[in-house]
Amino acid sequence: MNALDAPTLPIRVPGRLDYLHGFDLMRVVAAVLVAYGHIAGWLAAYDHDWNVRGFLDTTVVEPLRLNNLMGFTGVGTFLVISGFVITYVATKETPGQFLLRRAFRLLPALWLTVTLAWLLYQTSWVLHRPELSLGDLWANLFLVNFFDGQWFTLVAVAWTLLVQFTFYLFVAATIPLGRRHPWLPPALAVTAVSVLLSLVNTTDNLATAQLRTVITFLPVVFLGQLVSLVRSGLLPVVLGTVFGILQFLLFVRAGLTNEGIPAGEAHARTLVLVVVITVLMMGARGRLVRSSWIATAAKRTYSVFLTHIPVAYTLLGLLTPRTSLFVALAVTVAAVVVVSELVYRLVEVPVYRWYRRRERFGRARAAVPERTGT
Repeated sequence: MNALDAPTLPIRVPGRLDYLHGFDLMRVVAAVLVAYGHIAGWLAAYDHDWNVRGFLDTTVVEPLRLNNLMGFTGVGTFLVISGFVITYVATKETPGQFLLRRAFRLLPALWLTVTLAWLLYQTSWVLHRPELSLGDLWANLFLVNFFDGQWFTLVAVAWTLLVQFTFYLFVAATIPLGRRHPWLPPALAVTAVSVLLSLVNTTDNLATAQLRTVITFLPVVFLGQLVSLVRSGLLPVVLGTVFGILQFLLFVRAGLTNEGIPAGEAHARTLVLVVVITVLMMGARGRLVRSSWIATAAKRTYSVFLTHIPVAYTLLGLLTPRTSLFVALAVTVAAVVVVSELVYRLVEVPVYRWYRRRERFGRARAAVPERTGT
């Protein structure tokens, strides 16, 4: 369960059990920012003036010196929270159990969204629709499209899952080490990222460019892991701070040693801002962060994250030539909410609950001693 799809988990600290309500609000804001960035980008590409963008550019982007459309702000928030939450749940699971639970939580919604997007692109509703084959569908189902340019990308935001899945593999591999020596996985993470940045320092083709992208953004997830380890008392504050500074410097190094990844100059500043807000929001207890509608919306951020581009781009292309921008945006937002709700209720929750029931049933059977004949 990553930050995109899982409820904020309770974090055990000595003597009490806390629920980090502030992370729910952060995930909702992150989802809104990601959707805003893509919708605003589409409108700009088709020469639509949107007053909301002008207002946000003036009041938020320019004063804080963020990237255009706040592109990394939402994604960076998701990645940091994911590193935090996943580090906590990994302490309670075996490596195999950890990977299977993540797969059943994330992949079904991804596969459904990819399939629906592929079907949508077969219709005449999409502007400049490409010619797609079954190969495009299969490539997107397994994220091969990000490494091979012959396949069209159906769900562009899925590139972040490559970062997540790489982090999951690392976490699964280091679970036994972390239980004995909590400092060892962060030390290995710093070493691995540093070595990989040295090995993959060119982007001559799509495959190496994508690999470089994954390596570049891994420090963002690892920063969330460090905050989690320090918060749970498994890592001393001083050591966690040292590892955190090293991961941040690796992120800066990645930007300095590659002109295109990450794109833009504000990523380092944004990452500092996101980490500081994450630390501050761990203690949030106000009425807003504890409200039921924030908790409800937070659980659906993964489905919103996946579905908003195909839904929004299709509807905006259909509606903006025929009605006012306000009406087109209102219908688009409503459709994203409805579609993401359906994906959440019909796929995310049922599939994951089915798997957990099967998991509990398997453990129960294994715990019952076999009857012997007399």
